[in-house]
Amino acid sequence: MTTLRGIAQPSDCLLTHMLLAYWRKLLADLADNARNHFDIVSKYEGREEWALSVNSIPDAGAEDIARRAAKPNKMMRVSTVGAVEALGCVREVRSDWTENGHANIVFHAEPSCDDLLSVESVFSPPVANPGRPF
Repeated sequence: MTTLRGIAQPSDCLLTHMLLAYWRKLLADLADNARNHFDIVSKYEGREEWALSVNSIPDAGAEDIARRAAKPNKMMRVSTVGAVEALGCVREVRSDWTENGHANIVFHAEPSCDDLLSVESVFSPPVANPGRPF
């Protein structure tokens, strides 16, 4: 499987590629996001995987990613693939290779509160979402 961390991809993806997250700064939001991913993957793919949904497009800046993601959220948070993948609790940041840049921050196992807080800590405070479609 091609990931943002390992194998060469379009334009030799660097770990400085931007990540956008649309969760509020609440631990419950992160836990719900990871649980929803787990529930969907186990139901439809028959496997266990814990992840947080983000958007990332190689060689694109935060504003471009936000426009292509077209999320209705008023606010977003920004980080990089490298900052997230440097965390011990994260296995990889895996792209779905879709036009909107959907990707997942995949954990080694069910994330603890400390794991979720460490991921949250490498993202910026909420900023206005320039890609909001309305």
